[in-house]
Amino acid sequence: MEQQDLEKQYPSIKYAYEIGIKSYDWCIHRSDAIDNTIDKLLGWFSSVTLGVITLVITKSKVFTIDYNIWFYISIGLLITIVLLGIYTKVKGSLMLLSPEKLYNENLHKNEFTFKKDVTSWASQAFIHNQSLVNRKGMISVAMIGCFILEIITLAMWVTSVL
Repeated sequence: MEQQDLEKQYPSIKYAYEIGIKSYDWCIHRSDAIDNTIDKLLGWFSSVTLGVITLVITKSKVFTIDYNIWFYISIGLLITIVLLGIYTKVKGSLMLLSPEKLYNENLHKNEFTFKKDVTSWASQAFIHNQSLVNRKGMISVAMIGCFILEIITLAMWVTSVL
């Protein structure tokens, strides 16, 4: 297709290009925010769990603590939370625009075709990145659910040993 025909077919390419480039920033910032939240949740959840266990052990009137099924379930839930947090770090990564690809494959193109191609890549990357960000968000919700169950089982353990 001639460039003039392409420009007629895609008259708003310069606007789409700007949005496409900004979509990378959005995905990076959103992914970083969720990663930071997951890191904070991991630290907070493990601190609360270990704090409760330490408090029970130090306040116990007996020298031996009964580590019953409730204790083991709560520890299992904590391990699940940690594994979910680790999973978010190692599974999947953001799809970004490679400067090397731009250099090797696109410097010879005119401005219009370059912007059209980059916009196409940005849209593909956005779909991938949005899916990754949504998956991380769902995992953080699952971590919170596990923590609620963990607190319930810890409470059951505390009431059974004190």
